[in-house]
Amino acid sequence: MTLDTVETFEILKRYGIRVARSKVVDSPEGAIAFAERRTDKDPRFMPIVFPPDQTPLHTEEAIRQAYERLARSRAGAILAQAMTEPGTDITILRRADAAHSPITSLETHGNRHLESSEKVRRMLDHLSLKVGEAFDDAGATELRVLVRLHGNAYTVLDGAMTVPREPHLKKRLDPRAHDRMGDDYHPAGLE
Repeated sequence: MTLDTVETFEILKRYGIRVARSKVVDSPEGAIAFAERRTDKDPRFMPIVFPPDQTPLHTEEAIRQAYERLARSRAGAILAQAMTEPGTDITILRRADAAHSPITSLETHGNRHLESSEKVRRMLDHLSLKVGEAFDDAGATELRVLVRLHGNAYTVLDGAMTVPREPHLKKRLDPRAHDRMGDDYHPAGLE
């Protein structure tokens, strides 16, 4: 069974991996509402893209036209994604070989080169470890993620995971699970 982008993103988020804000939409109005961020604290209109096309759509009319064009060529719902700033795209592929030992490979896309800084190397090492954890815990046979490195950060733009059965992931603690006692702390005289 192959998990789609949204299902794979939900698994990756559990491991602290930054994924692009995404939503499956079934109408141009749904895509416009996603761009308007109606449920966020800051309801501004944000540019979106319809992957794999990374052309930013800045207006309602541009979103409508792009959606209608895609709806004619694709059946079903369409994935909308918040625009991610330009950078270097890398595919991380992790799969189990015949002996069931995982193999991880990195592939750079395009003509851009990676910065050879220590920070970028550590970030890729950390990301590869987190992808490996998600792969192992889900019992996957293959996990492919498309990552964009931009500035001093990364964003996962696409992902697909092949699993033999529905993944049952271990329950993970909330990032603040050990800090909750400090929520009720009030220094003397500052209440």
